[in-house]
Amino acid sequence: MASLYTTTDNVAGMFPSFQTGIPQQRPSSDLIQQFIDDIAEELNAILYRRGFVSFGQKTVPDDIDIAEQIAPGALQVLELLNRYGAAAQLGVVLASFGITQAKLLADAYEKTYIWRKNQLAGVDANGKPLPNGGMYDKFFDPNAATPSAEPALAYIAGGDEPRVEPVDEGLSNWNGKFLVM
Repeated sequence: MASLYTTTDNVAGMFPSFQTGIPQQRPSSDLIQQFIDDIAEELNAILYRRGFVSFGQKTVPDDIDIAEQIAPGALQVLELLNRYGAAAQLGVVLASFGITQAKLLADAYEKTYIWRKNQLAGVDANGKPLPNGGMYDKFFDPNAATPSAEPALAYIAGGDEPRVEPVDEGLSNWNGKFLVM
């Protein structure tokens, strides 16, 4: 499943002074891969909860191929999120080895990861649902309601929104002057 998202080299590349593949490397590539897998599972849970992918069961199987269920643009979003989340974890470990600049990078990567993860989850910083969903919804659901400039430019502002009648809003002016027949 990790290959769907990012690689250890991509995560290590987020830290200019860190190199992979050297003997007795610390932290090891296995640990970096664990960071990648942990973040991937977190992202899978968001995709499943939001209904962007369907596993057909209550638990997420290990061998599910999410790549077959979502668009290529969505895969790029997932790789970016996975890389930043894993890099934030790697930066904390590198900082514990005395690489002070790694902590600064880790903090920046974590901030970016959390903001983008919230956009994927469709929530704000406090965990409350965003009224129009997250900014990545269109990548995962072609029918997602996203604000667009096209209706205004085509002189049909609001034409992309579903029609709402007064009765749908619980209003009593069913035959009011604003009702379009």
